[in-house]
Amino acid sequence: MSFSLDAPQRTQIEHRRQHTRDYRLAMRLSALLWCDQGKTESAIAHLLGVCERTIRNWLRLYRQKGLEALCTLHYRSDPGELTSPQAEQLKVAIQTGLFRCARQVREWVKSTFGVVYSLSGTKRLLQRLGCSFHKATGFLFKTQRVQQEEFVQKYDAARPAPGEATRRCFTCAKLSKSCIRSSSCPRGFPEGRAYLVSPDRRSLPGSHGHRPWV
Repeated sequence: MSFSLDAPQRTQIEHRRQHTRDYRLAMRLSALLWCDQGKTESAIAHLLGVCERTIRNWLRLYRQKGLEALCTLHYRSDPGELTSPQAEQLKVAIQTGLFRCARQVREWVKSTFGVVYSLSGTKRLLQRLGCSFHKATGFLFKTQRVQQEEFVQKYDAARPAPGEATRRCFTCAKLSKSCIRSSSCPRGFPEGRAYLVSPDRRSLPGSHGHRPWV
């Protein structure tokens, strides 16, 4: 039996296939699109790894009930080995922020209920319970304005006031017994003599009145 789609139907099916996260729905939608392109049921079944009868069932379901019926899955997964009270207890434990990863959940379920899950089985269990994983991210703490101002006031009070009292002391290097002389210091420094110099490198009173050579 021939199968064809008009332009709006094809656009709707392509959009639905592009945004679906369930591979089973993607297979059904792909079967519709490929059949519209002229591929045989046998070729489509080979590409999707299913039997030809499954392809015919999908096409018939789409013809009779439409796209929404085709995208409705009636399969129910295994509810798991936890009872309903145990599942509720696990939900409460998750809400307290006790776990940081699925591995910790698996160990807690094993030690609390004596039920052993694989890591992938634990993740599927959390999905069935409606739990989602949120990656932790760094954030800046809210600043305390009053404490900041107090810290600045204490810092300014303990900080020494700038002025000419701030001095640096240079001493003559013991390179020789005689004074060190240069073009910038014709008089030189006597050995071991200390000179007081202001921050702008001008000599202060008591330093022979000349610019020191450093």
